[in-house]
Amino acid sequence: MLFATLDPTLRRVRLPHGTPAILSDTVGFISDLPTHLIAAFRATLEEVVEADLVIHLRDISDPDTAAQAEDVERILADLGVDAGDGRRVIEVWNKIDRLDEGNRERLLADGIDGSKAPPIAISAATGEGIDVLKSIIETRVSGELETLTVTLKPDQLGFV
Repeated sequence: MLFATLDPTLRRVRLPHGTPAILSDTVGFISDLPTHLIAAFRATLEEVVEADLVIHLRDISDPDTAAQAEDVERILADLGVDAGDGRRVIEVWNKIDRLDEGNRERLLADGIDGSKAPPIAISAATGEGIDVLKSIIETRVSGELETLTVTLKPDQLGFV
């Protein structure tokens, strides 16, 4: 069962305005991963390469959050994903509720450095920022959708 936690979890969801989406929850990053697990860990991240939108979820209350972010960004770059591409990658700071107001304001100000899209601050525990995140996800995903009308002959209905 060692590798069971390395499998991505897929969920079909409807975003707030009804847009259908599939969420793929890949494993979290583990610092100092044993060498024999690195290949299996990277294999789960192949989902990221095919994703229309990547959400880089950070525990902003962790003292090592900056180093962890650098690790994630390096792995994303190795996979060919530019973490600074605000159209494809959304950086989400979770556990914002665990920070005192001064720390929160400082981190948010530092996060808006102009080199990439500003992070979205949320708290999964309190719900703060979740509606904003959902709205941003829906805007990004729905902007990629196209409606097509296809006319098929009766003998072509097997394609449907």
